[in-house]
Amino acid sequence: MNENEDIKNKKDFINILMNDKYTFKSVLNDPDGCERFYRDINNFLLYTDFDKIHKTMESLDWTWFRWIDILGDEHNDEVPSVFAIKEAAIKLIDEFIGLVKSDTIYNDNEYHGGTGGWHLRCNVYEDEPKIYFNLSFVLEDFSNYD
Repeated sequence: MNENEDIKNKKDFINILMNDKYTFKSVLNDPDGCERFYRDINNFLLYTDFDKIHKTMESLDWTWFRWIDILGDEHNDEVPSVFAIKEAAIKLIDEFIGLVKSDTIYNDNEYHGGTGGWHLRCNVYEDEPKIYFNLSFVLEDFSNYD
């Protein structure tokens, strides 16, 4: 390979790097990006006050149609346990990851989902290999989106 071909190959490689945009899948396929995402999720689970959420649901008599407790027993129209509340948050995150890995996610850099009071919003920016997420328990919300 002569010097001109070597320079052209380096320029092509730099162009590929510069034009490569991060998506949810590329971040989860990257070991560092995936590790960072799971570390952030673990921090969420560690620092979220699930007891406070449970007490709020009890005071509002906020029931779920159907939920399964830690022993596998089914409950209907009852306030969920702390375990069930935490499990619902984890399942919402798992659902997002499953959609990404199965290529069935609608948008490859923005996601919204929710269940049982939980709302998950995820974003990845084209120039940064990190998935940003906001997982919140919503009591009341308003939006003018159609």
